[in-house]
Amino acid sequence: MTPAPGLTRTAGDPARSSLSPTPFLLGGGAAPVRNARKRIGKAGLIVGAMVIALGGILMLPADDSTHYASHPHPAANYAEAVQRVERVRAAEVGFNPDCHTTLLTHGAKTAKAIIFAPGYGSCPAAFKELGTQFYDRGYNVLVVPLPYNGRADRMTTEQAKLQAEDLVHYTDEVVDIGRGLGDHVTLAGISGGGLATGWAAQQRRDVDQAVLISPALGSPWCPSS
Repeated sequence: MTPAPGLTRTAGDPARSSLSPTPFLLGGGAAPVRNARKRIGKAGLIVGAMVIALGGILMLPADDSTHYASHPHPAANYAEAVQRVERVRAAEVGFNPDCHTTLLTHGAKTAKAIIFAPGYGSCPAAFKELGTQFYDRGYNVLVVPLPYNGRADRMTTEQAKLQAEDLVHYTDEVVDIGRGLGDHVTLAGISGGGLATGWAAQQRRDVDQAVLISPALGSPWCPSS
């Protein structure tokens, strides 16, 4: 009798014959089997590496949201607000003369004050004409450059130091000063200053009006977290 495919009959008495399996070879030989095992091994290493990497990411400390929380300390009156502006200007060393902090004041606290937050790489000179128009309408006007901006050296790399925490401190400071300049405070910012203004709208209840002009939300060159 012809043996069934894949099986061989052992020699000897047919009554005592036994059937033993003949190994099946993938692809007609042993080499494909070894190759398949290698591929499976590589896949296992890749999966293992991905699991380890994911575990490492999950073990990283989460952002501490307290770094981005507001710590308000508003000026108690007009005189204190002016003193704070003078301190800010005194710290502006190596600045372009047109980029120093600007205060247009009527000599006392007014019904309305507006703060302009320039963009990343810009400075108060950008708001010279607009600030004058608001001043002529009775506003006290404050324009403060973003941290590490406004330098006289146009090739400076100082701007690269800017961190989200710097924007938080900056925004708290200008709003604190603004509270001593007017009863109603508007904060208007463009680009990076718009990002700071958006933060203030969420964090500072004493900002009466927030105006975001083309805010740099999600821009890789402007930190948001």
